[in-house]
Amino acid sequence: MTGGGFGGSAIVLAEAAEADAVAGAVTKAFAAAGHAAPGIFAAVPSAGARRLG
Repeated sequence: MTGGGFGGSAIVLAEAAEADAVAGAVTKAFAAAGHAAPGIFAAVPSAGARRLG
């Protein structure tokens, strides 16, 4: 979890084939707890920051 004091975000590492199942489970858990649906999006890892030029 990151930014927990301001609403927070959870960063989940999962196999690509399991992404939809994980997203569905999280959405279902939010609904069961009476929360609004979470915003879920996939991110692709990339190279780290570096100096240009």
